[in-house]
Amino acid sequence: LQVKVIESTDKNKAGIFGTVIDESKNLFLIKTLKGVKMVPKKEAKFLFSLDEEKVLVDGQKIVVRPEDRVKYFWRRS
Repeated sequence: LQVKVIESTDKNKAGIFGTVIDESKNLFLIKTLKGVKMVPKKEAKFLFSLDEEKVLVDGQKIVVRPEDRVKYFWRRS
């Protein structure tokens, strides 16, 4: 997915735009025009884009392993 870091506690990470190429429990690897950047989920808010749809996500709410996310959110609802 295309992603933009809307805000971050690390001012150097705010404004990063690119494609998510990998994800772990605590961070996204984002491929930008200037190379691959590591952005911790806990310290940022992300705007994901798919065609015309845009979704704002608080990184603190998705600090969970990608493979466990479905179980985690299913249990909470």
